[in-house]
Amino acid sequence: ASVSREGAWYWDVRRGVVHVSPRTSEMLGAARADAARPARDVLRFLNAADLPLVRRTMRQLASGHRSRADIECRLLTPGGETRWMLLRARALAGAGGTAHYVAGVILDIDARRQSEDRLRHEARHDPLTGLPNRAAFTDALYARIARAVAGEQPFAVAYLDLDRFKLVNDTLGHGCGDSLLSAAAARLQGCLGAGDVLARMGGDEFVALIDRAADAERVVGEMQRTMRAPLVAEGRSIFTSVSIGVRLCHADRCRPSELVRDADLAMYEAKRAGGARSVTFARALHDAVLRRFTIHHELQAALHGEQFRLAYHPIFDTAEHRLCGFEARLRWAHPERGMLAAVEFIDDANESGVIVPIGRWVVREVCAQLADWNGAYPQGVRVSVGVNLCDRELLDPEFVTSIEDALSTSGVEPSQLRLEMTEGAVAAHFTAIKPVLERLHSLGVRLQLDDFGAGRTSIGMLPRLPLSAVKLDRGVVGAMAGCNETQALVATILSFANRLGLEVIADGVDSDEQVALLASLGECRYVQGRVAERVGV
Repeated sequence: ASVSREGAWYWDVRRGVVHVSPRTSEMLGAARADAARPARDVLRFLNAADLPLVRRTMRQLASGHRSRADIECRLLTPGGETRWMLLRARALAGAGGTAHYVAGVILDIDARRQSEDRLRHEARHDPLTGLPNRAAFTDALYARIARAVAGEQPFAVAYLDLDRFKLVNDTLGHGCGDSLLSAAAARLQGCLGAGDVLARMGGDEFVALIDRAADAERVVGEMQRTMRAPLVAEGRSIFTSVSIGVRLCHADRCRPSELVRDADLAMYEAKRAGGARSVTFARALHDAVLRRFTIHHELQAALHGEQFRLAYHPIFDTAEHRLCGFEARLRWAHPERGMLAAVEFIDDANESGVIVPIGRWVVREVCAQLADWNGAYPQGVRVSVGVNLCDRELLDPEFVTSIEDALSTSGVEPSQLRLEMTEGAVAAHFTAIKPVLERLHSLGVRLQLDDFGAGRTSIGMLPRLPLSAVKLDRGVVGAMAGCNETQALVATILSFANRLGLEVIADGVDSDEQVALLASLGECRYVQGRVAERVGV
């Protein structure tokens, strides 16, 4: 970097006086140049914080322990301004190794130092909010951990995430989102004490170092309360809230990354519970997350390692007394835990998103199996196979295309493929799922509602969906015997479905008595369960 000014000087060590050039005198604000000045008079121009370094270095030069030195220090000008200077000194040795003179130049490096300070500040602060960034927060956390280990009181780390922030970005634009983040940062900062630190980690996530663990509940509560009031972003009043995870830290030697990770895990638990709340980290939480991570990894490995299997459960046509189809149920041949039913891992697969590629594999396998049966029994009745779907699959933008590809590759008739979805999935995502179901229906794929009658969906939803069948919930079927209310419910479902032209499949039919009871309540032609497995195979 260039310098704006420089001047010369030398120190007569034996006489204890300093001589300065006219430029140096001007820089010091002195009236006369080249005057012999007592060294102490020159030192009074220096910032008090830099005096110990300058004195120590000059003594080393004078004693012969050093021959050269560069010292960066602050100079106080007569106008009250503080400027950074570089004192470049060289000892001129005399007899005995000690210096008779120390001479050098003084260079004005204030512009360079200010630029460096600005760069250092920018490197450790978020440009949008002005808050410390991740690196600065990590340093502060290291220092606070050291104090806790040395015996100071416990502290806490709080991880914060704004609820529904993505909606603001997507609907009002990123400019409004940035304005909201700045307003949120200022409001959150006002909840902290003098010894606390708030930093922005990125996106809509912040992290706070609360100096006293005893204050954590109060500070977090204040953050929750203050964030309920609307924030103003680009002239708009926007309501938001915050999900907070808290990690208390005592005298244990935790690494900063572990503390932040634990607080982050607790924050996501707050999100999973609906947001706008706080959760304090517990070891059981970490164990649960570790278990989920492990099974998510194992599911990916299972998919690529061909560990999944399909079990085909028969469906029996009571009118024609013949096998008419199957339900394909997923199994996992786990290398350590043995054969696992879908209920033991399907929620984890759905949560992780692995269910989407698993589901595509299932559809391809089912279509390939149907093609094999068609080829093996060309004159036989074409059976159908039902495949269970999760909501993530139905919401996948490529889902319909994947069904088309599987049908095209296998060459099976679309009506041989039955896709089953639960009442819960349809009710939760009705608006998004309905167009998908209509596209599948137009392909000729048969659609049916699974677990019907369990109480999650209104019977009035049936006419609004392009269904071919409903499957009675096995719990409802099992509760029919001796329960007039359940029998009345089943009779109503059978009557309504038949009027709509929908087939009804009763799941969990395990006895001939249940078959007879269903027949007495209405037209229920298809059954699935032990009766079908005994008679239909």
